[in-house]
Amino acid sequence: TLDLKQEGGGPVTIGVNNDAEKTAKKLADFVAAYNDLLTFSNENDKIERVEDDKGATNIFGTLARTRLDDQAIDSVRGALFAASSGVAGSSVQILADLGITTERDGTLKFDNEKFTEAVAEDPVAVDKLLNSVGDKLASQSGIIAEYTKFNGLLERSQRSNEEENEN
Repeated sequence: TLDLKQEGGGPVTIGVNNDAEKTAKKLADFVAAYNDLLTFSNENDKIERVEDDKGATNIFGTLARTRLDDQAIDSVRGALFAASSGVAGSSVQILADLGITTERDGTLKFDNEKFTEAVAEDPVAVDKLLNSVGDKLASQSGIIAEYTKFNGLLERSQRSNEEENEN
């Protein structure tokens, strides 16, 4: 319930507008965080072979012995690109329509201008598409929860690694 009163009893006008600039900043931040995650995974997945006069030794990066990071990134990527606005007749259907595309190296790229154009053209479809992404990633049964919940994939993987170390 919203009960607004103005001195003098005249009408009160409330405006609700889309804030494309603020939303674009959040999307750019998301794309940067995703790219940071991808870079971290790639840097820590490496296996370096070191040879000396005693022979060769493999030095494993902290994530080299697990596929969990790759699985998480694949799951997030799958959720991102499975999201759809579902608005019939709209030109805004998938993330590429919002200016979020994949580069050759797997990182994401965000085109702020394309996003602003999409919001101006069909703000309802943009809203539905972004909600679809949010639901796939951050809902109670979303990708993030599958990895971080109690007895989720991260916890089970950590427990498995601890057991392997003990053995």
